[in-house]
Amino acid sequence: MAVLFIFFNIVILFVSVVLADVDDSTTTEIFNRLDELGRKVTSLENKNIALEHLIEKQNNTIEVLRSDLRKMQETLPQEDLILKNEIKILEYRKLGSLQKELLELEQKVVKNVTQSKLMLESQDAKWTQNFVSLNDTVTKIESNQSLIKATMDDRFTVLEETLALTPQHGDISQLESTLKSSVNKINGLENEVKTNKMALEFKIDSDVKEVKDSLVVTNTAVQEMDNKLNQRIGVLETELVNLQYTTNDTKDETPPSFYASMTTVIPIQGPHQRIVYDEIKTNNGNGYNESTGIFTVPESGTYVFTWTTFSYVEEYVRLEIVVAGTIFGGTLSDTQETGDADTETGIIVVNAQEGDQVFVRTQLRGPGNGRLYVEFECASTFSGWKIS
Repeated sequence: MAVLFIFFNIVILFVSVVLADVDDSTTTEIFNRLDELGRKVTSLENKNIALEHLIEKQNNTIEVLRSDLRKMQETLPQEDLILKNEIKILEYRKLGSLQKELLELEQKVVKNVTQSKLMLESQDAKWTQNFVSLNDTVTKIESNQSLIKATMDDRFTVLEETLALTPQHGDISQLESTLKSSVNKINGLENEVKTNKMALEFKIDSDVKEVKDSLVVTNTAVQEMDNKLNQRIGVLETELVNLQYTTNDTKDETPPSFYASMTTVIPIQGPHQRIVYDEIKTNNGNGYNESTGIFTVPESGTYVFTWTTFSYVEEYVRLEIVVAGTIFGGTLSDTQETGDADTETGIIVVNAQEGDQVFVRTQLRGPGNGRLYVEFECASTFSGWKIS
């Protein structure tokens, strides 16, 4: 724009020289047009400055947006991790709630079944006792009936003997009247016994039917409750299995790794002596066993293993690392000539398969004449981790 302004001034100067001989009216018109052109140039310059300010402002805005975008990109992994942790917590809570509900339902089923059994046993004992009582009553009535009949037979015999011994007509009439009265009483007693017996039989039949109906209703209710509880238990078990699968799918995918060290001095006793690092610092995947000193590969992949040997003064130790029965590397820690303690470290990268065993042991030839030493923070260590 500055170049355009200089060019415009040059044009004005040129026009002034060229038109020096032109009349005043024409010159005035030309200068008027040049002034108008100058104003337009100034207007364009102002617009250009405004555009530059606008572009600078937009650039600043873009820079701010880029900064915000970088911050968002930096915070997204952390927010994603927090969200995953919250999801895990919710899933574990739901799993615990379902397990608790399932346990409560099982306890409720056991309690209901036990109560139903006790109720049925109680009713059965009660009606058994009632049956025994009714049978005793029937037996007593039958016994009383037999006693009454025997008594009446005795009376008839006495009356017959009395009639046979008494010839007077008046006495005979009186005896006949007494006999008829006794017969009527006997018939009344027999009818009363029959009526009582029929009433007892009817009551027994009614009670038996009532017990049977009650047992049928109780069994039906218990069966329906048992079916509903079984259905609910089945639904809860399905939800529990699905939730366990979901929990397993969203579990933390921390790669297997371990780090172990020694807490006591270990003397070298001979070749192929497996070294046991008895203190676990890290054990993701639970592959390392501090009792045997063996790391069992939990999943196939590429692993890094490293071991550090700390030998004592004027001693030496030769170690080697074994992966799935194959020697992959070794170290020599020698202080026989230097007269001070020494530390040596070995490291390997190996493709291992699930189930392979990895451990450190003394070498076959020249295993050493010293000790794996522990002093303050210095110790022999063994570690490994999966990288892919």
